[in-house]
Amino acid sequence: MKTYYDLICNGIIDFKRVLLEKYSSIGLDEIDVVLVMNIYEGIQNGYAVLDVEHLSSRMTISSDEVSERIVRLVNEDYISLEMEDMKGPETISLDSLFHKLAYCLESKEVITKKEEQSDTVKEVASFIEKELNKILSPSDLQIIKRWFYDYKYDKDEVLEEILNALKYKNRGINYIDSTLYKKHHETNIIKNDGKTLEMFKKIYEKK
Repeated sequence: MKTYYDLICNGIIDFKRVLLEKYSSIGLDEIDVVLVMNIYEGIQNGYAVLDVEHLSSRMTISSDEVSERIVRLVNEDYISLEMEDMKGPETISLDSLFHKLAYCLESKEVITKKEEQSDTVKEVASFIEKELNKILSPSDLQIIKRWFYDYKYDKDEVLEEILNALKYKNRGINYIDSTLYKKHHETNIIKNDGKTLEMFKKIYEKK
């Protein structure tokens, strides 16, 4: 599975779009953005050499300010400068910036997932309270949280088990928790046994 960093490096995720969306979150300002975009365009065109005068000519700031910003971006680990030898030109890399943007996207994904899980817990808890016509206890709520945060149960599957429990008058959260556990435990045993059987088949077929 490719990471966000890989997707940005390979151009699958548009670097410029992500930069425009996230630049303030990672501590850049608008001038930094234009400067970095010009650097990125040069690298994409096969010209990764640091050329302060050229960068300045494409912006409204002086070459001195471009130099100052380059130094700051290097010191704050947004870009890096490399030299093949002491007399050669400095080349620019945006690899550190790619990592910062990737981390920003990953963090957003984690937050979004937690928000979705929280919404699911609230939805399922409200559904159970409505069907049972009672307020759930803190321990009941903890069980429901574990279904989604720890065990990663599917919401539709949980709702189905709740309805089955209500149908047979088994109205306790612990009963629903038990049926869900047994269902997944048995499924995992079948899967594991299947893998074990397949492994043994491969071993004995070679003999």
